[in-house]
Amino acid sequence: MTLLRPKSFSKEVLEDVLCELQLSMEELSERLGVSVAVESKEFAPLKGSVRLKLRILDAFGRPEKPYVTDFKLYANLLGLQCKDLGKVFHVNKTSYRLLGYNPNNKLQPFVVENAVTGRRRAMREVLVLKALAHDPAPDLNCQ
Repeated sequence: MTLLRPKSFSKEVLEDVLCELQLSMEELSERLGVSVAVESKEFAPLKGSVRLKLRILDAFGRPEKPYVTDFKLYANLLGLQCKDLGKVFHVNKTSYRLLGYNPNNKLQPFVVENAVTGRRRAMREVLVLKALAHDPAPDLNCQ
């Protein structure tokens, strides 16, 4: 649909603008390897605003989870390596898979999932670091 110069913003005009924006964002998303999505939108008679959400794409072309990105950023500081992401470890006779790191959760910053049931939970830093203890050689190629 071709847009004419609107005299004021309405829901229909904003939807038309968003359609045009999304078409241009798809090409940008493919070129940069970033997911671009509309998070929220507002309009008033003379102005409208759109909030975009940008996320890095993983190897499969899906938006990467924030806790995976944070793990890659903080792995060396924690004494872990990038290859530890997805590794299965044992705590109290239960197997867990390391999914990522959430720096906003100070008490239980690691995101893990039960390897048998698939249930996700947060886990204390001491437990994960003790279970994954290995050589403190830094992994500088964390991507």
